[in-house]
Amino acid sequence: MANRKQSSGTWKWLLAALLIAAIAVAVLFYIG
Repeated sequence: MANRKQSSGTWKWLLAALLIAAIAVAVLFYIG
């Protein structure tokens, strides 16, 4: 797993998208 340097960028985008989605859902629940 240490040799996967290209997956590092993918994981970063995946975590960013997941975080944004979680915040969006939390905001929708908070407003709704």
